[in-house]
Amino acid sequence: MKLKRYAMYKLRQANIDDARLLFDWTNDDDVRATAVVKKMIEWDEHIKWLTQKLQTDKSHIYILTDDKDENFGVVRFDKYNDSFVISYSIDKLHRKKGMGLLILQLGIEKIKNIGTLSKEIEKYESERIEKIKIRMQESFRKMEIACDENRLGQEIIYYIERLDINEEKARLENHLDYFSETMTNEKSQGRKLGFIVQEIGREINTLGSKSNHADMQKIVVRMKDELEQVKEQILNVL
Repeated sequence: MKLKRYAMYKLRQANIDDARLLFDWTNDDDVRATAVVKKMIEWDEHIKWLTQKLQTDKSHIYILTDDKDENFGVVRFDKYNDSFVISYSIDKLHRKKGMGLLILQLGIEKIKNIGTLSKEIEKYESERIEKIKIRMQESFRKMEIACDENRLGQEIIYYIERLDINEEKARLENHLDYFSETMTNEKSQGRKLGFIVQEIGREINTLGSKSNHADMQKIVVRMKDELEQVKEQILNVL
């Protein structure tokens, strides 16, 4: 699968203005035939349901669209405990054209975002180390503990080495590259991508536990948010 084939597509968050579009899709004959509830959905019932979905943080609805704002389908992620239930539907004029795999293609964009965020961490590293040094020196002074300057320097170096994140960043970059390579391979499997995402998550978690810096931790939270969206999209091919 060539990535540029799908460059024109994107996911946008649904809003109440999409009510008519979603209403028509959900009442499509083929959709109703495969739905748990076979009967046609009434308009008032649909508006009530959509309003509730848009207001809760446990549901995320996205419209698949392109650079000309043509709409092709909808994908919804409903969170239950620690997992997501995914529902999606493609407009009948665009079915059997690989739109399911397209959702994974969009996942690559999220992976790239994680890589960009990882680079942002670098500008805070030297600042973080200096703050750690100052904080440790102040702690010794407050406790009125006499300490040899050389010994204090050794303790600071030891502590900083424990918080070093260069290895985590290198492994994270390798995992992100491997994910992209696997995605561009026509023989790639969703399960393999799932394993790679697990490794990405481990490195991000370690970065968070070692960051010890407010701005770095904010970046890690954004990285986790991007990764969660990738996990949701991968479930379509598992």
